[in-house]
Amino acid sequence: MKAFNLTVHSRIILTLLIPSVFLIGINIWAFHTSNKVFSDAVTIRQQGVELSLLAKDMKLDVVQVQQWLTDISATRGLDDLNDGFIMAEKSADSFRKRLDEAKKRLSKENSNTLLHSLNAMETSFNAYYTIGRQMAQAYVDHGPSAGNKQMAEFDKRADELHSHL
Repeated sequence: MKAFNLTVHSRIILTLLIPSVFLIGINIWAFHTSNKVFSDAVTIRQQGVELSLLAKDMKLDVVQVQQWLTDISATRGLDDLNDGFIMAEKSADSFRKRLDEAKKRLSKENSNTLLHSLNAMETSFNAYYTIGRQMAQAYVDHGPSAGNKQMAEFDKRADELHSHL
């Protein structure tokens, strides 16, 4: 039992040294953990901002699709005002690219709930765009009486899509 035959001076040092080493270890662990939490919070915030900007731009794309389809419907493509379908398609393509980008980002995060919402949004957008093109084509081909018949369905799809956004 030589270990217990320490001098009073050695016992005091040992008594102070053991808790000090323990506290230093806890502080190192706490420092490392708080840095990790801070780093994760910054990453999450950046991803949230990036996804929010994508969503904002997607909403603008939807508005642009509606605007171009409305323009071609109103002008019926007369007087060289026939670029509505082309421009609506460009906005639709932009929406789809942004949607794919959002899906890629969320798939890395394994966020199945949000991915499911994006898939529902994609389905809603496709229906909105298809009906919008049909409505605009009816206006161009047969005038307001034919286009007006499809307006209610287009508005319904637009409202559905905006609720997803």
